[in-house]
Amino acid sequence: MNTRYFKYFFVSLILLKSTLVRSDDDESIRVDAAIETNRCYVGESVLLRVQAVAAGARPKIEPPAIDGVELVPIGRDMRQLATTAIGDRVHETMLYRWDYRITPFRVGVIVVPPFRVKGEEKQGVGKPIRFEAVAPPASGRPDTFLGGIGRVSIAVKVEPRSTRVGETVEIDVTLKGEGASGSVRSPAIERLIRPKLNGEIREIEPSYTIDPPERTYRYLFKPMTAGDLSVGPITAATFDPESERYQTRVAPSVKIHVVDAAPFDVRKARSAGEAIVEPIEKDENPDRLRIEVAIGAAGAMILSATAWIGYYVWMRRRDASSPSRAIERLQQEAIKAKNLVEAAEAIQERLAGYLHRTVDAPAGATTPEEAYRAIYKLTDNDDLARRGRDLFSECDDARFGGESITADRTGMIERAGLLVRDLLKYDPRPRRGKAP
Repeated sequence: MNTRYFKYFFVSLILLKSTLVRSDDDESIRVDAAIETNRCYVGESVLLRVQAVAAGARPKIEPPAIDGVELVPIGRDMRQLATTAIGDRVHETMLYRWDYRITPFRVGVIVVPPFRVKGEEKQGVGKPIRFEAVAPPASGRPDTFLGGIGRVSIAVKVEPRSTRVGETVEIDVTLKGEGASGSVRSPAIERLIRPKLNGEIREIEPSYTIDPPERTYRYLFKPMTAGDLSVGPITAATFDPESERYQTRVAPSVKIHVVDAAPFDVRKARSAGEAIVEPIEKDENPDRLRIEVAIGAAGAMILSATAWIGYYVWMRRRDASSPSRAIERLQQEAIKAKNLVEAAEAIQERLAGYLHRTVDAPAGATTPEEAYRAIYKLTDNDDLARRGRDLFSECDDARFGGESITADRTGMIERAGLLVRDLLKYDPRPRRGKAP
C-alpha cells in the first residue's frame, strides 16, 4: 500500500474522531488540524488537513501566516453528518474539510499557529501544530541540487530555434513532480550555453502550479553574434526521501541557429523610388481625347470620395485607439457589470484580447503568468508586467474566490484603467485596430 495514501487516511481518521467527540451544547465550532508527519525535509511538501463541524452556511477559514513556510490550499470538501427537523425548520450539521500543502524552507521546529473558522453565529480556533524540518544530507549533494524533495522530470523548450542577431529567444526549463515544489533555486543557464555566451541573458519570473506540482524557470536570451548555439544539456537534482539518495535528471541540449541581421541595401531603395516617365504621343482624334478627359475626371471624383471615406474611418479608429477612449470603454463595461465577478470577467476579456492582437498572446482564457509574459514581451518593462500579472490574479480571485472574497471593485477598475493607459504607450499599432 502506498505510504503517502496511508498517511492521508490516518490523518483523516484522527481528525474525524476528534471532531465528532464533542458536545452538541458547545458554544464554539470545534476546529481540528493535523499534519501527515512530525518530521520532514526542508523543501518537502506534506499534507496538512483542517476539519470543523458546523451548522448553517459554509463557514470561512482563516489560515495563519508562517515565516519561512509555504502554505497552499489544494482542496476542500464537506459531508453531511446529521439532519434534524422541528416543524418546518430543518437543521443540518456538516463536516467541513480543508486540505493544504505545507512546505518548509528553513531548518528547525516549525510551529503552525491555530486555524480560525468563522460561521454565521459561531466561530472556533484550533490548536497549534508542531513539526520538525531537517536539511537534506550534505553527503553526496550535487551542485545541480535545486532544493526539491521527491522525484521530478525535466524538459527544455526554446522558442524560436532560429533567430537573428539582437532578437530575443525564450528558454523554458520545466520540472514536473513532487520535487518541483521545493526547487526554488533556478539552474545556472548562462553556464550551459555553448560556445561561450556572447550576448545578454535575463531570468524572468518563473511560473508555478500547485496541483500537480510544476515549476518553469524562464530566461530571455539575446544573441549578439551569428552561428549555431547549444543550450544544455540541462541537469536538475532532487532528494528522494524514500531511497534517501539524490537523483539527477537530464534534459538533452537544444540548438539555436542565429543569423546576421539583413543589411540595408541603398541601391534597392533608390531603384524602388525611381519614377518611370514615358512620352505622351499626340492623338489626332479630338472625340477620343474628350472621352479620356471625362473618364479621368470621373476617376478623380471616385478617388476623392474614397480618400474622404478612408480619412473618416482612420479618424474613427485613431479615436478608438486613444488612451482615454480605451480606458473609457474598458471601465464602462466593468462598471455596467451586475456584480464583481462580471466586472473581473470584462477586464480580463478586454485585456486578453488586446494582448492577443498586439503580441499574439494565447487567445481565450489568460493566466496571470501568461499576462506577465505577454506584457513583458510588448513593453520590456518588468514593473508593468508585474502589475498586469497582479491584476489578472486579482480578477481570478474575484471570479473563483466565492463568498470568501471581498475585493475592492472600484479600485480594481481604476487599476485596470491605469494599466491600459500605460500599455498603450508601447502599442506597436498606434493607428490601427480597436481599443482593448
